[in-house]
Amino acid sequence: MASTHVGHTSMEYLPTPAQCAPLSVLALQLLADLQAWTAKHPRVKATPVAAMALSTATISPWRTLHELRWCARICVWAYALDDYTEDEAVTETQLDEILTRCSAVVRTGVPDTAHPLLDALSEIQEQFSRFPLYPALADLWTDRFDRCMQGLRYDWRTGHARSQCPGQEFPVADYLEHKDSSLVWTTHMPRWISSTDPCLPSRLDALVPALDDFATAVRLANDLGTIGWESGQNGQNNVFMYGVTPDWVRRERDARVTAGRARLAPLLAENNPAAIESVRLAEWAVAFYDLADFRDAHTSRPTPAEDAAPG
Repeated sequence: MASTHVGHTSMEYLPTPAQCAPLSVLALQLLADLQAWTAKHPRVKATPVAAMALSTATISPWRTLHELRWCARICVWAYALDDYTEDEAVTETQLDEILTRCSAVVRTGVPDTAHPLLDALSEIQEQFSRFPLYPALADLWTDRFDRCMQGLRYDWRTGHARSQCPGQEFPVADYLEHKDSSLVWTTHMPRWISSTDPCLPSRLDALVPALDDFATAVRLANDLGTIGWESGQNGQNNVFMYGVTPDWVRRERDARVTAGRARLAPLLAENNPAAIESVRLAEWAVAFYDLADFRDAHTSRPTPAEDAAPG
């Protein structure tokens, strides 16, 4: 007998309602928490908090609100920072000031209330410092946060240079070198910081290079999902602006997911939670950006992401 389908998904592979219920409850708890927190931080309120809550819960469905609330909050903060760099940072001096001060908050732990984004980050960083694993992860957190800020600088400078001098070419290798503009480390490493697994720091030899692979995959997945509107705005920086094809982007994206998964194979065999979360991050991003973008997550696309990509 032919299988019954909902859309393109065979019903036999759908999770049961009972299996979906815990994820739904966790997502709703995170959403309520984000709504309350953003009410105190209006600068980050105009972000897609529902999508952030759902994605945080989907990647780590077995964890609790207590463990995940600060992970979700920094996702909202990172989205607001990205918006600031794209929409409000008019000069490079203005950009450098906010990014340098963000790095100082993370590096020193000294609160900075000079800007609403700095005020929100100061609260987040203060909480991170209270988690038991933070001392063991502090140097890595500081380093990767700095790399994310450098990635945002690169995107801003390159995007504005291309807008001011149309036709100017940049090597795609430079773009991939600055993959951390995707802010994956900023938004995902807090799952490690908030982890209750005391053995996690001893697994960094595998976790760190795997997350680097996944950060590249997420960067490229995002580019596939956003080129449709980014190509029409000045100052944007997307991998498709480097002369590559959609097929190349998909191959590179999928290769990075495969490489990261291979690095984590021994940990996955042990059902290591941090490894599972990292793989789920990559798989979620690839699937999500094939369907939507955080800016239009309330709508669905009639065709796959390749229709939005130049080809």
